[in-house]
Amino acid sequence: MRPHGAVQPLSFQLDKEGQHFCLTLDTRGFSPEELSVRQVGRKLRVSGKTEKKQEDGKGSYSYRLQEFRQEFDLPEGLNPEAVTCCLAPDGKLHIQAAKAPCVEEAERELTIKRRLEEKPQQSVCPHTEDNSTETGSTGQP
Repeated sequence: MRPHGAVQPLSFQLDKEGQHFCLTLDTRGFSPEELSVRQVGRKLRVSGKTEKKQEDGKGSYSYRLQEFRQEFDLPEGLNPEAVTCCLAPDGKLHIQAAKAPCVEEAERELTIKRRLEEKPQQSVCPHTEDNSTETGSTGQP
């Protein structure tokens, strides 16, 4: 007897509003060992495969194969290191992550200050070795 089953998507709920990303998949019938969650860059690949063989005690049996594969895009600004997943007792797989404040994507305009007078040979950087006129100097060489 050949097992027959289809690779079908599971029902899921996706919430990516505000500062959180939350994905809940209905994985009832799958054990944690039968599930796989992989993160590849900004993609989240969730899959599962379960095989069940049931005998009726009279010499015949039924064989059930259930399999799924789904892919989700992680939103921009999400910290890829902060993605976590857990399987709840009700069979739902929860995948969550908080959006991280991303310094690279923040944009701000810098104010350009003008110097009123030119001072010869004065360094712009306060950390030069001969800057003993600075207040609060420790007098280190």
